[in-house]
Amino acid sequence: MDSKYKKVPDTKISFVMQGPIHKEKNVTKNCCKSIRKFFPESKIILSTWKGSNSDDLDIDEKIESEDPGSDIFYYNNQKLENNVNRMLRSSLNGLLAVNSEYSVKLRSDNYLQSNSLSNLLGAISNSESKFTKKKILIPSNMAINPDREIKLLFSPSDAFFAGLTEDLVDLYNIPLANNEELDYFNSHKEGWKFCKIKNKVKIYIWTIFVLLIYKKKNENKFQKCLRL
Repeated sequence: MDSKYKKVPDTKISFVMQGPIHKEKNVTKNCCKSIRKFFPESKIILSTWKGSNSDDLDIDEKIESEDPGSDIFYYNNQKLENNVNRMLRSSLNGLLAVNSEYSVKLRSDNYLQSNSLSNLLGAISNSESKFTKKKILIPSNMAINPDREIKLLFSPSDAFFAGLTEDLVDLYNIPLANNEELDYFNSHKEGWKFCKIKNKVKIYIWTIFVLLIYKKKNENKFQKCLRL
């Protein structure tokens, strides 16, 4: 890492573990342990559903929300779920509880292998973005490359997002997907056969966020953008 980037100290970073508590193989418990190992002075906030048992988890704060549920569909006789509204609600409510300058929104079934995020957050401290105050860090692992078989834009990995807390709050502070959005391809058969929602989870988040920012900047051009 270039020496001109100053490492962000643990005390300025909060981790929001978002999602259900995975008891099998101690997945969420190991997620907590990895944060404590590499960021011992950072605050850990668990944002999950009401009634979840977190007694064995090493966390600093727990945010419980009503579960908005998932949209269930079938592909090749396999039951699948679209959890876009679950991700939005648990992520936003967790991030709203953060008091530090930086946040890492981490899925509750992922874990850390190093403290390199401290350096990466330092690297974006001098960055610029058209849609947020600073750039947001997103892992390339599991992101969909539109140049390959599946031609999807705006579909980065959702394993973790990291950046200024206010930027992440803005990103997740968008409307929940409604029934028309969730069931779009029930009546539009030309779309993807493995998904009913008009925009997959990650695509929905980014497209709605960008459209809302565009609308704020230029109300007149917004309607034209929606028709494209």
